[in-house]
Amino acid sequence: LPSFILVASILTVNNVCDIDGDRESGRRTLAILLGRKRGELLVYCMGAAAFSLAAVSAFAGNAPRGAAAAALVSAADAAGEYGTMRRRGVGHATKGPNMGGSLRVFTVFSLCRGAAYALALAR
Repeated sequence: LPSFILVASILTVNNVCDIDGDRESGRRTLAILLGRKRGELLVYCMGAAAFSLAAVSAFAGNAPRGAAAAALVSAADAAGEYGTMRRRGVGHATKGPNMGGSLRVFTVFSLCRGAAYALALAR
């Protein structure tokens, strides 16, 4: 579930970046309904939800204990990336870097989580 939430946040970054063009073409995306600022906030909230859920699932015993540490490490990395996105602004002109940044958040999370599972299996 945390991975799905992060994938949804990548799609949300895309929608927020395309908000002006989508509005002009008559599309009705969640980003259009929320507006640019709240759409951007949704991306950060989805990230927080994904990392929190990953940590909680580890503490609840539904994932290896190391998955909690993986969630914390990748969340710290994501905080830096989200801060960069916020300073850069979310719009059509910054779509490439923001999509790359959100994909990086997902990749780091997946690698950290995969390492936690691999270590648990090796024991």
